[in-house]
Amino acid sequence: MHQHRRPLGNREETVMVDYWGPADARNNQLMVSITWSQNAAANTTTVRCVYYLVVSQWVASSAMQLGYTIAGGGATVFNGYAQYAAGTHVVMDYSRTIVHNANGDASVTVTGYVYDAINAYINVPVTVTNLTLPRIPPPVVPPAPPGAPVLSVARNSDTQHTLSWSRPGTAATRAIVQRRENSGAWTQIASLSGDPASYVDRATKANRRYDYRVIRSNTGGSSAWSGTVTVYTTPAVPTGISATRTTGGIRVDATSKPPYAASYDVADGDTVVASGVALPWVHENPNAALPHTYKVRAKRGALVSTWSAASPTVQLTAPPNAPGNLTPNGALVSSEAQGVLGWRHNPADASEQTRAQVQMRRPGGAWSSAEFASSAQSKTWPTAAEMLDEFGMGGDGLGLIEWQVRTKGAHPDWGAWSAVATADVAAPPVVTITSPEDPLDSAYCVVSWLHFQSEGRPQSAWEAILLDEEGAELERRSGDGATSSVTMRYRLEDQHTYRVTVRTAVGPIWSAPVSTDFAAEFVPPAPPRVLAEWREELGCVQLVVGEGDPGEELRETIAVDVLRSIDGGVTWEAILEQADPNLLFDDWESLTAGLTTYRAIAYAETGASATTDYVARADSPALWLSGGIGFATAARLPYNPAIKVDASRARSVQRYEGRALGVPYAGEQLTRTVDASGALLEDDPDNPSIDRMIELAQTIEPVHLYRDPDGRRIYGVIGSISLPRETGASDGAVWRWSFQLEETDRGW
Repeated sequence: MHQHRRPLGNREETVMVDYWGPADARNNQLMVSITWSQNAAANTTTVRCVYYLVVSQWVASSAMQLGYTIAGGGATVFNGYAQYAAGTHVVMDYSRTIVHNANGDASVTVTGYVYDAINAYINVPVTVTNLTLPRIPPPVVPPAPPGAPVLSVARNSDTQHTLSWSRPGTAATRAIVQRRENSGAWTQIASLSGDPASYVDRATKANRRYDYRVIRSNTGGSSAWSGTVTVYTTPAVPTGISATRTTGGIRVDATSKPPYAASYDVADGDTVVASGVALPWVHENPNAALPHTYKVRAKRGALVSTWSAASPTVQLTAPPNAPGNLTPNGALVSSEAQGVLGWRHNPADASEQTRAQVQMRRPGGAWSSAEFASSAQSKTWPTAAEMLDEFGMGGDGLGLIEWQVRTKGAHPDWGAWSAVATADVAAPPVVTITSPEDPLDSAYCVVSWLHFQSEGRPQSAWEAILLDEEGAELERRSGDGATSSVTMRYRLEDQHTYRVTVRTAVGPIWSAPVSTDFAAEFVPPAPPRVLAEWREELGCVQLVVGEGDPGEELRETIAVDVLRSIDGGVTWEAILEQADPNLLFDDWESLTAGLTTYRAIAYAETGASATTDYVARADSPALWLSGGIGFATAARLPYNPAIKVDASRARSVQRYEGRALGVPYAGEQLTRTVDASGALLEDDPDNPSIDRMIELAQTIEPVHLYRDPDGRRIYGVIGSISLPRETGASDGAVWRWSFQLEETDRGW
């Protein structure tokens, strides 16, 4: 017998070869080749038997019989005339499925026969007895899930708690511990392998509530969650302790109470007067002859906070102390504004103010008083002048006054008088606008005014506002001191109506605002003449600006501004300001491919202006790198430039407890980097020289300018320009070049 394995389709069979039966008298033999395939899920093996007849010389019979058995099942499959030439013939091919026992074991007996029933020319049997088939392991039955744990939690300290749980039922292979803080979301704090029975949580804090639960699992599934166990840590110290006199005692409370305190202890001085009470709490019938100062501590079971800071002292039925925080005091007050006197009631017994008495006088004069039955710690009159009238200060009601106040609480006696406060009552100033005139022959408005105050008090502040004809604010200017005119920066438009509003101040007292309307009607200068042309040999646009002809109707031009736009006029960049009206200028910051728009603005002496736009087209096929003063040191790099642009924004992901996914953030920082490389031929006039490239790399100005045939214009910083020599003789060498530019602002 010889055994080997061979693949059959998508499964594998074991082949038992060379099971030979005995040779007959003519040296014929029968051999069976046995293969099988197993179905582990069905616990079966399918046995296939192929019978080979080996004939030594030709044989024929009219009563040839062929038959087989496999595991007791089979039959005579042929009975009749047959002939076989010398050689090997497959005479039978049959299969049968064998069921393994509960342990996965099985064996099989195989027989076969070929014989001549008349002349006995051939008689060849083969038998394989009790062939053991490969064992099919019984299926693995998962264990039952573990039982639900019973959890308990022991406090070690505010920062450490030990969890213990039972382990009923089947053993576990993992335990998960979850915690919930202050009734928030459940979070996993531990994943423990094996079947542990405890865990120490070392990440708790004071003044918290914690809920815990545990679940156990194995390959058979998970248990139910344990019951939730709640623990508390030491409550925080109460803050903002107040003590207020009330009917029958003193009411003690705290503005900030710890969230999980169950009760409070209250101490009067060093004596605990209440234990395990709720807040607010009333100290009934305290000793009226003594002052009372309270402190509080929070409790949760055996957990107790430290004592709080002390409350204000309460003196029962005592006259109040002198009031404080008097207003106004030392201030200048408008006679036409509301008259408001304010103070702070200062009780000695924590009782509220019931009455107030104010007295007032001129410096050195006699006091005049008024009494008010109110808990309000202020008194208001329609105007300061009416307030002075109530205290018998007739006349214009202006000048310096002195005043003080005292209050009454639950005690029948008045408290002490406050310190004397002062106030200076003044009439508000009046302002008159003297310019601009109407109409105004200027593009800028000069606002002038006169300030008057009946007592001769000087101007201390001013404010001027320019508005358009719809009332929208265009500009607001303000300042301190005695200024009486200001030039508004806003450029007016011809044939438009405007309004200016002015007010002035004496100290904090502002005048009523006054306004005047005017129309802007001015003669502009002649529009300037502009010509702009791209110069490939230089790498810039040459710009010519000339003064327009004013003729008899227009004004002369005294200066021009020149601006540039590379986005079709959406945004503008200043090139020259208040320059000579006739000029020639090389613009080294234009586009090298695309449209650059130039705007020349001519100004007359009045500030009136006229504008001319001109569009210059550039179509350079080269890459340009510039630097130096005004970016006038330029290099034209035309041959096969390779460009890579990388752009990004600063971003990050932050992760927080209780959130499954990270939280994205994006910053303001932008990054754009250009990597450029290529070749240059040293003596080619279309290329920069190596010396020019070195000069460009070593300019002292920090910013370089990159421009390319795709219309990009990028300011930035380069580290170095790499110039390796590649091939060629000294009079025609090929040099490689490369640089990296990181984008920045223009810088200067």
